[in-house]
Amino acid sequence: MVSRYVMVEKDSGKTPPHIQMLVAAILQHQRSEDHQVTERENELVLDVSWRVQLSSRDVEVGQSGTGIKRLEPVRFLIPFAFPLRPPDITLRSDFPREFVPHIYPGSPGDPVCPCIAEVGITDLMFQEGISGVLRSLQAWLDRAAQGTLMDPSQGWEPILFQNIAGSFLDDKGSFLRGVRDASLAAPTTPAFSVGWCQRETLDGRFVYVQKLSKKPFEYTKTPAIVVRAPVGQESKRFQHIDVRKREDLYLLLEHLGINGGDLTRLQKLVNDQGANGLDWLILIVVIKRPMNLIGCDHCFEILPFDCVLTINESPKAKVSPLQYIEAANPGLLQRVSHRGQRKHRSLHFIGVGSVGSKVALSLARTGNYGFHLTDNSLFRGHNLSRHAIADPASNLGFPKVVYMKNAIESTLSVECTISADDASSPTFTIPGAPDAIIESTGAAAVAANLRWIPFDAQLYQVGVYAEAELAFLSAEPRDQSRGVRVDDLEAWLFQQAFQNRAIGRLLFAENEHSRMIVGPGCSSVTTVVSDPKLSLQVSAITERLDRTLQAWPYDDDRGLAAYCVRDPKSGNLSWTSTQLGKTHSHSCKRNGLVWEVRVLDSVVSLMKECRASAGKNETGGAIIGRYDPLLQTVHVTGLVEPPAYAQAGPSLFQIDYPYLQEVDEDTLEQTANTLRVVGTWHSHIGASRPSSTDQTTFSDLSQNLGLPFPVMIVYGADGLEILSE
Repeated sequence: MVSRYVMVEKDSGKTPPHIQMLVAAILQHQRSEDHQVTERENELVLDVSWRVQLSSRDVEVGQSGTGIKRLEPVRFLIPFAFPLRPPDITLRSDFPREFVPHIYPGSPGDPVCPCIAEVGITDLMFQEGISGVLRSLQAWLDRAAQGTLMDPSQGWEPILFQNIAGSFLDDKGSFLRGVRDASLAAPTTPAFSVGWCQRETLDGRFVYVQKLSKKPFEYTKTPAIVVRAPVGQESKRFQHIDVRKREDLYLLLEHLGINGGDLTRLQKLVNDQGANGLDWLILIVVIKRPMNLIGCDHCFEILPFDCVLTINESPKAKVSPLQYIEAANPGLLQRVSHRGQRKHRSLHFIGVGSVGSKVALSLARTGNYGFHLTDNSLFRGHNLSRHAIADPASNLGFPKVVYMKNAIESTLSVECTISADDASSPTFTIPGAPDAIIESTGAAAVAANLRWIPFDAQLYQVGVYAEAELAFLSAEPRDQSRGVRVDDLEAWLFQQAFQNRAIGRLLFAENEHSRMIVGPGCSSVTTVVSDPKLSLQVSAITERLDRTLQAWPYDDDRGLAAYCVRDPKSGNLSWTSTQLGKTHSHSCKRNGLVWEVRVLDSVVSLMKECRASAGKNETGGAIIGRYDPLLQTVHVTGLVEPPAYAQAGPSLFQIDYPYLQEVDEDTLEQTANTLRVVGTWHSHIGASRPSSTDQTTFSDLSQNLGLPFPVMIVYGADGLEILSE
């Protein structure tokens, strides 16, 4: 037994201490036995005998059924550049590579290079040190000997070529779809077909875009020969063969069961292309494995090769493996985005500006949604600062929806249709029957139009305020009853801002200094905000929206309102949310006009609590709300406690007008004229029917406060009633 510590001389100097420590760590490992050290010009070679744990039935024989020995020779090639370069690990050249996965390809007679970690040996060494590398090597050899190195639940590992020379892009997944369709009858003999590829040059590399076409493109002539390997014992084994020349490629095909007359026929197909004066072709080998590939939902290993053609049919002609690139598709996007099955939802986006484009593109990348996009605005220079699409300036001046469609449908292969309609127009309609409508224009006219146009979908509204310090997400009921509308939910947000000064400073401080004109005409206005701040808030909105779309029960008749605040110091985000029940809507007349009074369910609940707390006396006070004179709508959003001097009794509640005027002035100032006193309310011990005194007070209220439509609410044993002319 040789000593476990070694000192190696190099150029009259000693081996660096850190390499000595590495060697010592390897030799001190419990599985390391006899060893030998050799010095080369740029590296240290350490050969050890590694003790492998065989299964109980193989111990007496001294090797596994596949030929893995109890003592396996392992070579560590330690570069003098260590630790900037990790050691390479190799096994004996006659290691049974055809029965073992996770091996880098090599030529017959070459040492076998095991792939001992998913992250690669460099990352493994920096993450876990040499002890982590040795643990992984030990586990790899033990599991290889016991036949458990490949986990069927993880999938089949494809051949790991180290000399990839380019890419084979499966354009829109058409090649894989063709393979799947043809797999209904798994070939027991080799199958050949010829197609064409488009050849493109990208940064000195070649990108191949496979097209299911029988004719070459007008500007290219790159034939593609597709070879389907027969399904049999060979396809259930591992072919770790390094392919660099044509003879290597034919050797790989022989290991896949393609030989004799079939191989001769294939060779003729290849040589005919060279005789036709072509310089290269693409040969695509398709292997149906016994289980799905790692990270895939199919069992087809696709191996494309770039083959240089020669007139003399030289077996030494260069062949380079290409990386098969599966085009983006909903299935692939779903697998890498989420675990488990998720629902598919169809979405209609109204507005794909800086907010809507980010939300739509992010949801598209999950693979769970189909899209229809509506936006009639054009892509302009300032949009590049925050829009999800940042294409070259040559794209400016075209509709935003055109580039969004290209990103969602052409790039991600996700269903997407578009329209450039004006969503504020009375003739605007929602095509089809989407699961949800998502409005993000920030335009009051669009929001107003969506109150009245008919549609059979759940409506969401998203917005970002105060230079992306505040974001808001609202959703009407999932049951599509529209008992709670997005304008009700927005009114709730204003009430929250009135009650919370910190939120109020963000929401009501939106003024002219946060906006700028970016084009000819005063209508060309944008908000001043950086893309990082905006993207942070929009990401939070999108994640919340995604969860809501997937999980919200269809029979829920409540609306959702949620706002997210960004801490300006830490950048942390904080959510506040609620669900509101059906809004109490009443039509009332005033000066010949019909007004809609919408009392939030939260306000009605508060009235009920106040009435119960007052006991045998009436109670009441000022009510806060928001007027929309154009649409003749008033939202009642909150209550104000009555003054201490208010008169209250079993059939009496009275407050004075100076109190109402004071509350009105304070509310207008605090909310930048967004909310104000819209009237009063009081309770009845008995029924809600207004008394003659209530009618007189209602008339006085209109004259004294100068409101466009005064609201008086009576809340009694049978609920609330609103006075009207």
